[in-house]
Amino acid sequence: MDVCCFPDCTTAVSKPHVTCPHHWYALPARVQAAVQERIRGWKDPGAAREFIVSWHRISLQKANQ
Repeated sequence: MDVCCFPDCTTAVSKPHVTCPHHWYALPARVQAAVQERIRGWKDPGAAREFIVSWHRISLQKANQ
């Protein structure tokens, strides 16, 4: 199990999920669709997860500046 990729969230999530349900449904539909498309685009969802988690963290940091 991993934890939600949102800063300060320690909720456990199972692969291939990258966020807890609370944070996932807080994302705009276009962001959800982009994440799902990115995950489907990779043959190994485990490898994609690290990229997506990093992308989420950078996006959230920029949005909160």
